[in-house]
Amino acid sequence: MAAGAFVALVVAGCGSSRQLVLQQSKVGIPPIGVDVVSATANKQKTQAEAERLLQLAVVPPGSVELDGAPSSLLSGPVMGTPMTTSLVDDSSWWRVPTSMTSTLAWFVGHPPGGLARSGSGSSSSYGAITSSGDSYDAPSSAAWTGASVEIGVAPMGPDTSVVRVDGLAIWIDPIPVRDNQPGPGMRVAVASGCPAGDRGFVGVTNPPPPLDRSLLPAGTPNAGLVCEYYGMNGHPFALKEKTTLNQSAADALAVKVQQLTLGHIDGEVVNCPMDDGSAAVVALVYPDGQNLDLWITTNGCTDVSNGYISAGGSVLPDN
Repeated sequence: MAAGAFVALVVAGCGSSRQLVLQQSKVGIPPIGVDVVSATANKQKTQAEAERLLQLAVVPPGSVELDGAPSSLLSGPVMGTPMTTSLVDDSSWWRVPTSMTSTLAWFVGHPPGGLARSGSGSSSSYGAITSSGDSYDAPSSAAWTGASVEIGVAPMGPDTSVVRVDGLAIWIDPIPVRDNQPGPGMRVAVASGCPAGDRGFVGVTNPPPPLDRSLLPAGTPNAGLVCEYYGMNGHPFALKEKTTLNQSAADALAVKVQQLTLGHIDGEVVNCPMDDGSAAVVALVYPDGQNLDLWITTNGCTDVSNGYISAGGSVLPDN
């Protein structure tokens, strides 16, 4: 399966390049021992869901289905096309014997499948409305996200309108994103305490066997340590705060990590908040004496990595 491009735009001053490189380095990396057939299965399930969503729309009486969009009217979903190569969009067009205003009112009174309206959009030219419509969100699943029905309406005269209906869903690639950031990884043991700084480090390193199917091993850690580091602000890359974790706190943090979604969306364009290069290292020690480390980006596009795979999300209490 060909992986799509992943782009992260990071807005920051000096020191922001670390997050940008981390995100870009994930493009096209093959999985580590993960069954790729499940990705195909998720795509097939998402295609079936998009088809189902399309059928939920109830068009006004007298509507005639069209082979495609008339001229340039409603050339895409009324709310815009999500920027990802994982989008599944099943659409249909209809000629409706009522004005645009009446047609829009019809769909407000007849929401597809009883779904709740979640947003509205419109376009105009020289002050005149050229199209308008609404979106109706549907539940996500383990196979897809961003599911919705979108209904756009454009005028075709005073008493006729054209309708575009879209069943949309984005399939989730279940293969974990590989953490292949080039550069040295930090190794922290709970008993040794936090290093004084993280300058030059791009992540953590953990010994084999590789943790390529989960961020942490099974079981409950005995204790833990959180080392938080300044980025370019404050005292650049110096230790900001050290927190020791007893068994209860270490277990609670490990549970949050294991609850992160390892799947991702292929070809998704992501705009990240400000990133100053700040990070945290979490060290956990298990009953067999094994120490496991996690690298956590604390702003920008926050994610958690173990040196083998990464997952988006925040797990620190104050994030």
